[in-house]
Amino acid sequence: MKPDFQMMTKRELRTYMLSHRDDDEAFYAYVDKVHEVNTSIYAAVSEWLQARNLNKSVHKTPKNSSWFILADLSGDRTGIKVQNVTSLPTDRKFMEIIIGESSGNYNQEFSHYKIVFVTKNETVAIQLEKD
Repeated sequence: MKPDFQMMTKRELRTYMLSHRDDDEAFYAYVDKVHEVNTSIYAAVSEWLQARNLNKSVHKTPKNSSWFILADLSGDRTGIKVQNVTSLPTDRKFMEIIIGESSGNYNQEFSHYKIVFVTKNETVAIQLEKD
């Protein structure tokens, strides 16, 4: 008897999927759950960006699902990288690597770029806001 994949958390489903690697149904349920989480995160980020940038349009980039574009009427384009984090790194190297990779990948495409760190953990969110 198979478990109810819809009732399982993402972590539970991942654990089940890894221990039942031949179960295609579990794999597809896991992918759906991950996509569902990402979709809600990106919708929230899009809403947050629009609320803070009333004079700019907000678009998702087709090139990479974790990037948004803020564009104003003058043609100035800002790239916004969304980085989901579950815990804070013990040093700042992690953030420096993310920032460096982001600037290297998109520095010619945008006038400016920013990184938005997103987390579901309130303690991590408060610390990220301070940093």
